[in-house]
Amino acid sequence: MIDTILLDIDGTMLDSKSCLLSCLKLALKKTLDIEVPISTLESTMGMHEKEVAALFTKQPIKQQELQDSWTYYVKNNPNLPNLYHDVQDTLLFLKSKNIKLGIVTSKTKEHMKNDFDKLNINHLFDIIVTSDDITHPKPDGEPITYALNQLNSQKENSIYVGDTYSDYLSACHAGITFYLASWDLSADSSLDKIKNRLVRFADLKTLI
Repeated sequence: MIDTILLDIDGTMLDSKSCLLSCLKLALKKTLDIEVPISTLESTMGMHEKEVAALFTKQPIKQQELQDSWTYYVKNNPNLPNLYHDVQDTLLFLKSKNIKLGIVTSKTKEHMKNDFDKLNINHLFDIIVTSDDITHPKPDGEPITYALNQLNSQKENSIYVGDTYSDYLSACHAGITFYLASWDLSADSSLDKIKNRLVRFADLKTLI
């Protein structure tokens, strides 16, 4: 019986892919003077910002410049990303059923302030784990294991929901069941083998 649901943010609850990737594209042009198509950048979804920066330059100074520029463009984007349809209603339903809810994200606390925190739904979660809270971010299992320990939840009664292969690996390494959020997937063939899929966020209601 499922009593704990851990969730990714970007591409799972928050329709932020377009914002994040367009801002990354701008940051790459500004800091490294390179033009990278959005379709190419889709593979970075779910990765920690340090990993993303390392894909494009080996210079530590430039990596930091790229991260800072990316953060700046996201923070100053006039269009705040929205929650996907049924997210808030589903979260409220799950809370009414005494399901423990948690966030496990590769975002930093600073990045949380730039978008998700502004939605004013943090109070619906029993725990929020960012990359600042742990040593090894996704795809390592540490952030999920940390969340479970803090919630005093058992692996066999918990699931993790995300939209990237990194999310899937993190769940596998932590030893819990993974469900793929399939409503806004990137073109990633590595996701094809994942059997547990949610067609819409409200499908979580059927799992408890």
